[in-house]
Order: sequence, then C-alpha cells, then structure tokens
Amino acid sequence: MQFESFDEFKSWKEETETSESCRFVMRGGKTVNKNDSNTSYFRCFRDGYFVSRGAGKRRPRAKGSCRIGGVCPASMKVTETPSTGTVLVKYVAQHVGHSSKVGRMFHTEKEKEEISSKLAAGVPIGTLLDSIRDSICKGELSRSHLPTRKDLWNIRSRTHPQNGFMLNSDDRVSVEAWLGTLANYSDVVRFYKGQSLKDPFHPELNEEDFVLILSLNSQLEMLSKFGNDCVCFDGTHSNDGYTFELTTLLVKDQKQGFPCAYMVSNRCDSQTMSLFIRVILAHLCSPITPDVIVSDTSDIYYNGWCSALPCDEKPIRWLYCAWHVDRCWKQNLTKIKDSAKKCLVYKMLRLLAEEPDEDAFSTLLEQTLNTMFADPDLLNFADYFGQEYVPYTDRWAFCFRKYCINTNMFLESVHKILKYYYLDGKKVKRLDKGLIAILKFTRDKLISRLSATKRGSQPCQLTAIRDRHKRSQALKSRIIAQENGWLISSKSEPELYLVSKQNVICDECTLRCELCNVCEHDFKCTCMDAMKLNICKHIHRVVTYIRETAEVDQSVAPPDEEISENDFMVEEDSVEASILNDVSAKSQTITSSNSKYEEKKQALLRKLTRLVEDTENCAQLEEIEKALLPLPHTISALKQGPVYFRAGSSSKKNQSKLNRFTPEA
Repeated sequence: MQFESFDEFKSWKEETETSESCRFVMRGGKTVNKNDSNTSYFRCFRDGYFVSRGAGKRRPRAKGSCRIGGVCPASMKVTETPSTGTVLVKYVAQHVGHSSKVGRMFHTEKEKEEISSKLAAGVPIGTLLDSIRDSICKGELSRSHLPTRKDLWNIRSRTHPQNGFMLNSDDRVSVEAWLGTLANYSDVVRFYKGQSLKDPFHPELNEEDFVLILSLNSQLEMLSKFGNDCVCFDGTHSNDGYTFELTTLLVKDQKQGFPCAYMVSNRCDSQTMSLFIRVILAHLCSPITPDVIVSDTSDIYYNGWCSALPCDEKPIRWLYCAWHVDRCWKQNLTKIKDSAKKCLVYKMLRLLAEEPDEDAFSTLLEQTLNTMFADPDLLNFADYFGQEYVPYTDRWAFCFRKYCINTNMFLESVHKILKYYYLDGKKVKRLDKGLIAILKFTRDKLISRLSATKRGSQPCQLTAIRDRHKRSQALKSRIIAQENGWLISSKSEPELYLVSKQNVICDECTLRCELCNVCEHDFKCTCMDAMKLNICKHIHRVVTYIRETAEVDQSVAPPDEEISENDFMVEEDSVEASILNDVSAKSQTITSSNSKYEEKKQALLRKLTRLVEDTENCAQLEEIEKALLPLPHTISALKQGPVYFRAGSSSKKNQSKLNRFTPEA
C-alpha cells in the first residue's frame, strides 16, 4: 500500500487498530537506507515474551502480561521517502496466538491527549469520567469506554496539566417531566404514584403519598441470580414529614454489595415496604427465596417481606447489620452525659457483641445489665438497650451468627459511596437531583462489573489472605492437637482458639491461599476474624503446622500450580447484554435534557450575534448593553436554586411537599 504522506498513514493505522481491536507498536528505531529512505517496523503489541524488570517483590497483576509468549505474524513494514513524502507499507493482517479482547487494549496517544487537554482546561476528573461513560453506544464497547479514576490520575500525573437535570423550578413538575422524557419508561420505572392522586389498585396508599420504584433489567437479573442466598435492605429514615426516604435492596455479588432496586417514598412502613417487594418480585423472571434477610433494627423490612410472600416461603433468619447496630449504639450513647462512662459502656457493648462463646455471652450480658441498671446515670440507656436488643440477641450477637452472612463492610460501602461521592455529602433538597445521583451510581456499578468481566480484577480479599498468611509466619504460638481440631494460643490475649477442619469438599471457591491451598470453607476458627468469613492467621499457621508435621492429607497439599489470572474474572453471563442495554439507555436519559439545552443555547447565540451585527451606531449598542446588564445577577440567583422555607415557618403552606431528598448520615 502507498500513502501520499505520513499523516495519511497514521490515520489509516488508527482506523485499522480500532476496527481490529489491536495495536501496532514500533520495535527499535528507524533504519536509513541507501536511497535516503527510512524504514520502520511495527509489530503487534501482543507479540513477544514477557520479561520482568522488577525484583519480584510486587505480585503481577491478576490478568497477567499482554505478551502471548510467542510470535504473532501481524506486522507493518513502513518505508518513508523524505524527498517525496510518500509512504510504502507492507501489511501482514493475520493475528495468531491471541484473540481480540477489549481488556488487553490500552489508551492511544490521541485518546490520552484528549483527556489531558480536558484536564488542563479544568474539567474535574469525575465530570470527565461521566462524559466518557455516557458516550457508550448500544452494543458497542471499546477500551476508551473503560477508564478508571486511577487511569485518569495517571494521565494527569504524566502530562502535568495546570491546575442539567432540572427541567422545572418546581420539584414536582421537574420529576414528572423527567419521567415523561424516559424513552424506556417501563424498563426503569417499575411503579409510580404521584402526590394528590388516588390509586384504585393500591388502597393502602393515601392520596398524599408519593412512591417511586426504580430498577433496571440488569439489576433484576442480578437479583434473580444472587437473591436466593441473602437479601439486604438499607434505608434512610427522616424526622420530618417533608423529607423523602430512600430504600435500597441489595444482594452480595463476589463479596461486594450490588444494588438491585430503589424506592423513594414520603413514608417508609410495612405497607410501602410490602408494595416495594411485591412490585420487584413480580418483575423477576424466576422467583427467589432468600435464606437470610439483613437490615437495620426496624421490623418494617422483615414484616414487609413476609407479608408479600406465602408463609412457607419466609426467610429462615433475620439478622441485624452490624454496622447499623454499632451506629445506633453510638447515637443513643448521648443519653449518657458522663464522657468517661459513655466510653466504658461502648467498650462493654463491643465486647458483648464480639463474644464468640454462647455461655460466656450469657454471663457477660447479665453482668453488663447489672452494671448499667445499678448506675443512675446509665438508666436511660439501660432501658433502651433492654427493650431494643436484649430480647433479640440472636440477630446481632456474633456468637449466634457464627460464620453467617457478613454484610457489614459492603453495606456501609454502598451507603457511603452514594452519600459522599455522588451526593457530595450534602442533603439534596431537590428530588430530581437525588434521582439522577441514584441512576449515575447504578450506571457506575454496572460499568464496574462489566469492566471486571472484560479486564479482570484482583479482589481485595485475596490481598487480605496473603497478608494474613505473611503474619502467620511470624506467629510463635503454641499448637496443641485435639480430637476435634487444634488449639492455638493468641499472640496478644491470654486465650486459646480452636481451629477445626470441616468435612466439606469445596472446588468452587477462587479465593484461596496460594501457599496453603485452603478456602474459607475448609477450616474454621473461633477467633473474631474467622467469624467474619476470613481465613485468619491462626488457620494459616495451623495448616503450615500440619504440613510440617507430615499429618497433612491430600486436601491441604501444596497446590500444583498458582492461581490462574482467569480465576478472578467475573463470569460472563447473560447479565452483560442487559448491562450494555441499560447503560446505553441510562446515558440517553442523562444526556437528553443536556442536548436540548445545547440546541437552545446555540440558537440563542445565533440570534444575539445577528442582533449585534445589525446595529448601525453606538446608541444601538448601548441599548443592548443596558438590556443585558441585569442578566448576570439573575443567572447567578438561578444557579443557587429555589429558596425553601424552614418547616414551621409562616410560609409553610406555600412550601412544596417535594422539597428534600435526604441521605441519612
């Protein structure tokens, strides 16, 4: 092939790389020929062998090197003649030894320059990441659509650059207008009842009630896939009648929380919760019967779930989320005025909650209650604790939920990410802004799962397993063999932990210690770390001890090979197609109002330009300046948003009922 200039060749090369999902990189420098022409060789970026340049201290990435460990014949021999500018290319298009994977691609220099220029112009990283993800077209996915925040930070550090969703001012009108603009309304909004409307099909809802239930098709598929194990509820509870409440239904996906449905309502009780559950379950392809319901201490979630299902399909257990329990304790410790006693009571509660032995827990609970009821300063908190927690110890005490669902970290993570990252840690006073934050959060969770499918990811749990194994090597604990396991002494406390081997054969877990070849189901320990479904350092130490004393059986033998990088790839299933469709629809939803805004802005700009060009003297220009003079102040006031009166003020009758969307602290 021949090109008239090198720029023309570069354009063709970029188009070829994009269409074939590959990259051609120049190996070596240019060779000067006798006729003064230059010859360059471009090879497939996956050609060759990986040679580590490090000292082996850092683990290789989960996906491994992009080099295939062999030769790929795809190449370009480029000969450029400076005198004429022509470029001759000998192109071998056949790739061998690898497939075209988006996860193996890297950003081109052109893409990096575009990102760098936007960062240099002052575009925030979060805003830039939003624009990139919103550019995904239906069914089309390229490497440029899958950058992470860390990728943008890396580009920024290398280049060293210098440093409208509201459709109406009335919140009610804005929300209804947004719902009307949804092209795929039925695939996003599963139920909607506005205020001042009567719903004859749901007489339990009052006329002033507001209920909006959102769930994408891919979220429903995730619920069908993971909902038979554990279903979690996370809700915000308000203290005034004007505040909306957000209820999130989540499942566990690869030990991470995944939101499957949202309900925004002006009240949250057993009736609205039962409606929420019935609506979501009615849209599932297959029914689910979760074994465990996890929520805060409110009974509206469990009662709502039980009322929506037949009696024989009720969950086996109802557990309190440990994070919610701890937060409630801290909030109610304000009943104790003395700071020293407040700290003492909190330590007693934590020891009580984390006690692993049931008999010791009963004794410790009795001692704690006697201590609190004997002190007049602690009576208020003692009454609260005795009413809310003592009758339900099986829901929050760790000794009664051994090795059960550990939802503490991922529930807290989902709650705080939505509040502090997407809502900037603020109380959003407009419902429409809250809704768009929820949809952006959902889109990013879907993209994260899609990115893990394409690019692979090393879970943080594997890093924790390696860290515990490293710490186990420093343990000098005494190990005593027993009939039911091994007793191992604690390093910091004067007590013994029992490590026992479980009679299970687990071949499905990918989270295994590479050196011990055990997963969380092979051994159990009575320490607090193991009760949180972790492979604690005592288990690592005991397995090492077994191997050293030659009492090991085949199930704990050293692995024949290291964990493969593909073990941590999220399973590519039918959810991926739904994710792509939902992300594309979500992008259109977010950008639909923005496109109308851009059209109006350009039309107004053309009108003002013609108006200025038609002037004939300075007097006419001065009249235009006078007309424009108050506009900056008006626009500045509009940017601050509508002004709302505090609840209880004399103008409360004029206050919109749809005026606040509050994520709880």
